[in-house]
Amino acid sequence: MLRASRVAAVLPIDLARGEIVLIHQFRLPAHLATGRGEMVEIVAGRVDGDETAKAAALRECVEEIGVAPDRLVELFSVLPTPGFTDEYVTFFLGFVDAAEVPARGGLVGETEDIRPFVVSIDAAITALESGAIFNGLMVSALQWLALHRDRLQDYYDPASPNPVA
Repeated sequence: MLRASRVAAVLPIDLARGEIVLIHQFRLPAHLATGRGEMVEIVAGRVDGDETAKAAALRECVEEIGVAPDRLVELFSVLPTPGFTDEYVTFFLGFVDAAEVPARGGLVGETEDIRPFVVSIDAAITALESGAIFNGLMVSALQWLALHRDRLQDYYDPASPNPVA
């Protein structure tokens, strides 16, 4: 068994523009498995020590896409590969201004090569439907988005007629 612990994953969304923020990052295991190591991913990272998943989600957004969400809403948690690892991923919806996303992300001290980019919600869901997305966290996040996209404002505004957070 691989001990991987807790992870916070964030789907950063800009409601005003109808866009989401994703990242490009090379992953050696993906390259070894498929020959396609240049991954498209959502924001995600380990929960440190006594940190809450929500605090980790906020920290990872700042580190990976250079933008802190105005609001973070917890969505769901999963065990991605329960027969192999204890990794437990908690997903969040993060509301951001996509216009503020820089060209590079990641911490210098961690030698991460993260390249954030912005894509329309429609383009992301089309990529999912066409089978172009094969990263498990991305698939989960985009499936959630496809199912809930007509209620995104309710997630942002707790004073809405149908608040969900």
